[in-house]
Amino acid sequence: NRDSYWNIEMNKASNTQWTFISISLNNHFQKDLGYYGEVVTNLQSFSEYNKDFRVCLFNESAFFMGIEVNYPMLISPIMLTHQALPMAVVQQQYLENVQQMDIRTGPTVDNRERVATTIPVVKQDFFPRSALMAAPVIFTTRGNASLDCGFGYSATWIEDEHKRAVAQRCGAPFRCSASTLTDPTSLISCPADSSQLSVFFGLKPVTFSGSVGYSDFLYSITENDFLFRNNSQGQGQILMTSSFIDSLTEAVEVILVFFTPSNGITTVLSIAADFATAATVSVSYKIQHFEVLEKGRLAGYIAAQALVLINVALLLTNTRRVGAWVARKLRKKGAPSEPGSSASSWLTTWVEILSAAAVLVYICLSFHNKIDSANYTKSLLQKFGGIPWASPDVSIESKKDSFFRYVSDLLATIESEASLNTLCNIILVVNLLRVIQCTSLHPRLALLTGTLQRALDDLWHAALLTGTLMICFAGIGTWKFGNIRDDFGTFEIALQTEFMMLFGQFPEDWTSTREMQLFTVLYTLIVFLLILNFLLAIIVEAYMELRAAIIEQETEQEFLTDLLDCLRALFNRYIYGWPSAQQLSRVLGEWQAKFAISFDDLHATGLFRNKEAVGKFIKFYSKFDFLEAPAVGKYGLDPSVSCEWRDLGGDAKLAYKITKSLRMAMGKPMLGLKDELRAATQQHTARKLTKEGKEERSNGEATVTLRPEEDRSNKLSAPSKFSSDFILRL
Repeated sequence: NRDSYWNIEMNKASNTQWTFISISLNNHFQKDLGYYGEVVTNLQSFSEYNKDFRVCLFNESAFFMGIEVNYPMLISPIMLTHQALPMAVVQQQYLENVQQMDIRTGPTVDNRERVATTIPVVKQDFFPRSALMAAPVIFTTRGNASLDCGFGYSATWIEDEHKRAVAQRCGAPFRCSASTLTDPTSLISCPADSSQLSVFFGLKPVTFSGSVGYSDFLYSITENDFLFRNNSQGQGQILMTSSFIDSLTEAVEVILVFFTPSNGITTVLSIAADFATAATVSVSYKIQHFEVLEKGRLAGYIAAQALVLINVALLLTNTRRVGAWVARKLRKKGAPSEPGSSASSWLTTWVEILSAAAVLVYICLSFHNKIDSANYTKSLLQKFGGIPWASPDVSIESKKDSFFRYVSDLLATIESEASLNTLCNIILVVNLLRVIQCTSLHPRLALLTGTLQRALDDLWHAALLTGTLMICFAGIGTWKFGNIRDDFGTFEIALQTEFMMLFGQFPEDWTSTREMQLFTVLYTLIVFLLILNFLLAIIVEAYMELRAAIIEQETEQEFLTDLLDCLRALFNRYIYGWPSAQQLSRVLGEWQAKFAISFDDLHATGLFRNKEAVGKFIKFYSKFDFLEAPAVGKYGLDPSVSCEWRDLGGDAKLAYKITKSLRMAMGKPMLGLKDELRAATQQHTARKLTKEGKEERSNGEATVTLRPEEDRSNKLSAPSKFSSDFILRL
């Protein structure tokens, strides 16, 4: 009967009533039946039956290519089942649905009018910002079934349960497959080594992002209840899509590739579920972009990189001290260090050198990718668009291999960009810390650095206390609530939860149990209230100390005023030939007994170009109140302005008189200016001889330096303090 195996219905159907057609096909050879097909309709009282033929003449692997109806008819919903139903079941389904179909009147116009009616195609404006470049793909990794679940009794329990299930379910009149009877892992198993994977769900293993797994189209799994696929032996079988994820699944990832034409951005969206975690299934997502730079944006990028190179050049100009230090090390001479060459200055100089080198590396590696981003994106999108998804001549495996190869190429490029961005982020953080450190140059701007420096010791011990308490609470929370709450599932997650509680974000259901209430209250009292207030008190105390020091600092002015004065001083230095601060400080540091420095003193140093330069120097610095010449009496400075006595305020003169009387009674009178000058000269000579002795000892010569006798009770007090203070001010 050609009508049945060609799937053609030649009987005239009704144009006003629903027509029922049932086609039962079986392409599995059965004894006494062979291959058979059966067609049942409500058009005739008999059914059509045929056997000993392949179901589809032109494609033996398919059920049928289509159903052809040669007369106008109303088409009801089509249902496909995975079994060849007996006629009794077909009749039952027809009788159950025939009344519901009678209620549906069908089209309101006849077939002639419907054939003559045209359907216009209306263009819809493009409203989404992004478009999918390919069908979404799901990728899963899984392990092989194993009895080894990590616990000794697990294997024994699985074997016992398998024997019990076989005895209950596989006895007569039921029959189980041979693998079910012999393999205990067919019932319950644990995922094991995934190095040797076979065909799963009709799919062969593929490699993606360094993992071996199975890939399929997302809509195939989500939009269908079952699929017909070949197993590892090449035999077709019905597979329920609900079993695509089972107990052997280790991870699942859904991959979508978008392109945003308005912004020129190619995006890879990955939604991953990890089933191998100890606590629960971990679901995460990742959005990775590759941006095109063209025209104005590319020009802006090039201009920004040029400014960065200029900044690098400026940073490298501050490396002179490092070069001098290296040269001294190469010569192996113990040359004295330059003024201001402290450990912090050396550290900051090396940080600037390393930062400049990192910036150069970043620019060299990223510049080519940014310049070529447009051509790369064009080539990649053409590859995605060239995948023949609708072509029946190309296998699904080949299409998916091309898709994953292009996605891997895109992800490799994005990860390379991400690595460079990480390097750039490190550079930016280092520069941020460098900027914060530079604020310590002025007392008014050193609020952050000065406060942290004064509170560093207390903050360190407070951090040790806080960390110890949080670790203890995390251990308690994981032990008590780890098996019932996700926010305490692991020790790391518990620490994260406590960190959020430190800022007042407590769990919403913390009142659910008495134990959780007690835990939250204890944490609030000990950590949230006490420790946080301790930290606040440490910072406030350090800030108050810094504030008092700023108030006592006489040389400090407003920041912009000091900046303007520094620029003026630098300009005058080059115009009038003033000496550098280092040169002048070395000379003034030797004048221990001078309370004031005159025109002649500065000119006698020989550091100034001429007398005019000395006059301009004195005129410029005479406007500062803290550099005014102090009042000097027989015994030195006026007690009211002396560095030794001025901290006493109004009682300075009284304290000075009492000290003078006590020293006279002890036979140690107050030193006059001549005595202090003589003592200062002796100290200067002693330091000079000591320095020369050290240099001679470094050359292998033994030298004995004789120091003049000093009366320790008559050491310089106010004069020496004042001269040091004056040097620092200047």
